[in-house]
Amino acid sequence: MSTKSSKRLQEPSRLEGGGPSQFRQLIQQIGYNKDVDIELGTVVAPPPAIRVTVDNDEKLELLAEDLIVAEHLTRHKRKVTLTSETVREVMTRAGYTPHVHDITELVIEGEIEFTDELKAGDRVIIQSIDEGQTYIIQDRVVIYNGA
Repeated sequence: MSTKSSKRLQEPSRLEGGGPSQFRQLIQQIGYNKDVDIELGTVVAPPPAIRVTVDNDEKLELLAEDLIVAEHLTRHKRKVTLTSETVREVMTRAGYTPHVHDITELVIEGEIEFTDELKAGDRVIIQSIDEGQTYIIQDRVVIYNGA
């Protein structure tokens, strides 16, 4: 599946009407893509040598070089900043008079590592592009009826 085919450019149809109408028609021609297909699949082997089978074609096994995987399905890191507000709290304890504690602002900067990448057996949504030469794994799915 790793061989790429070159797309043939089609002759654009004649645009009619005034400027806004022609602009709308041009956007429709460019934006329309009948070569996109969405399927369900199953991860057979995890990254980095990921392999995925497509439900509607048991013979089709997609390899890592055929796939683009959404970042949230990969092991990745994100920088974060957590900021609290200054809080003034009146506290009382049995036998003591009320008194005030200032809890000052706190800023924490760090990095969160997400490690829940795809694994064998995961069900995924796959979108094909480039006339079926490239596939995008968009998300992990859960099917509650057991399929």
